[in-house]
Amino acid sequence: AGGPQAFVDCFRRATGSRNGFQVVSGFRSPWSNAMLRASSSGVARNSYHTKGMAIDIRSADIPLRLLHRAATGLRAGGVGFYG
Repeated sequence: AGGPQAFVDCFRRATGSRNGFQVVSGFRSPWSNAMLRASSSGVARNSYHTKGMAIDIRSADIPLRLLHRAATGLRAGGVGFYG
């Protein structure tokens, strides 16, 4: 009933995307998170990516601000915006 595919399907309906989504970042090891944190701003020390509980996505046919609005509207967890 739940799971990643159910979330993607729900999110696709919420955004109206016809092209789907590209995963920019999913799970990161603590080592890769530390390396990214050292070279980028906005990377949390205890990122949910290192717990397998976060995903960064983009879509060719939906602007980031609309993805953000749709994700916030789902009320399925925390939502960040990096645009």
